[in-house]
Amino acid sequence: MTDLSNFIKAPIDESEPILVSLSALQHYAFCPRQCALIHNEQA
Repeated sequence: MTDLSNFIKAPIDESEPILVSLSALQHYAFCPRQCALIHNEQA
């Protein structure tokens, strides 16, 4: 059974900007799947 607690989040307050790290952008440019595997673990 997978742990879904990392995927369930409270609604985002629209007044807060969503910050994306430069390393996440670099990983996504190279391989979106690899980016998800690396950065979703930190959620």
